[in-house]
Amino acid sequence: MTVKFESESTEIGQLFVLDNSGRIIQSTDHPLKKGSNNLYVDVRHLKPGNYFIYLSISQRNTSARFIKK
Repeated sequence: MTVKFESESTEIGQLFVLDNSGRIIQSTDHPLKKGSNNLYVDVRHLKPGNYFIYLSISQRNTSARFIKK
């Protein structure tokens, strides 16, 4: 799965995959560039169900829900 987003500066971002109960399943740090970024997240090992992607960059946090079929 590819996560696309914009970054306001060059920095390190933390990406988390959480299960439906809020438990962290996966955690990775990614170097980000200013502007458009595409991060590949390997979700092949996840069982089918509802999950959340949580991206933390400096003091900014973003989340999105996804369904693994």
